[in-house]
Amino acid sequence: MTERRIDRAKGLLSGPAPLVQIADTCGFASQSHFTRAFKAATSTTPAGWRRAVKDSPRNT
Repeated sequence: MTERRIDRAKGLLSGPAPLVQIADTCGFASQSHFTRAFKAATSTTPAGWRRAVKDSPRNT
């Protein structure tokens, strides 16, 4: 179940929504809960993921 929420969050992180809103949308109790779960699953923070997606060559 957490994997599905993380996958949904990955898609939302490509947009402009604040992290706290993404956490709530994906069913996490708080932004810090979301960040801990995301980092455990991906080895990076949601903000780091967002930067990587934004800096990706296919988005340039």
